[in-house]
Amino acid sequence: MDRKYCEPADIKVYVKGKGILVCQKSLIAYELHSGKIVARGNEAGRKDSNETAIKVLSPIKQGRITDFNCAYKLLEWCLKQSGYKKGFLKQDIMVCVPEWISEIDKKAYEEVLYQICSHPCISTEPFDKVTHNLAYGDVDIFSKKSTKNYRYIIGICKDEPILYAKEQLMDAIKYAKENGMTQKELMDAINKQQ
Repeated sequence: MDRKYCEPADIKVYVKGKGILVCQKSLIAYELHSGKIVARGNEAGRKDSNETAIKVLSPIKQGRITDFNCAYKLLEWCLKQSGYKKGFLKQDIMVCVPEWISEIDKKAYEEVLYQICSHPCISTEPFDKVTHNLAYGDVDIFSKKSTKNYRYIIGICKDEPILYAKEQLMDAIKYAKENGMTQKELMDAINKQQ
């Protein structure tokens, strides 16, 4: 399959008392001439990438927000799919992001979520651990934050980590070529780090 977008993150939405209700790819398909969104999530991934009138993009790449507006629209849609209703009394939402993202990346998630809820919480704890804590009322032993207040937990995950690793390796190879390194020099540098 020829993809014009990067390997998308998986977005999961856990609802307290109900479990994981949403598991979608971080993809949006839109019409080029109008900008109208024609598909989101897994359905967007099934759009024909060769169709010139439609563009498919991943607004969350390797756990980082790469397109603010599309990430907002996608996360809002995922929450609606789980039964979240955006109204006068917004509910608190926690998002679990990869631990390696920067403070700037975390701030981007916070800004996106402020458009959806009044008190977003960004956690670098694994989604599975946080949802377990929510289900059983445990306190997160690392951050000491109670998960009890959060009815909705969004997980920015990767169900197929080999695809993420492959994409990151391809990015490294491209960067090395652009800077005059051979593939062997790159692999030697990687092996030295291990």
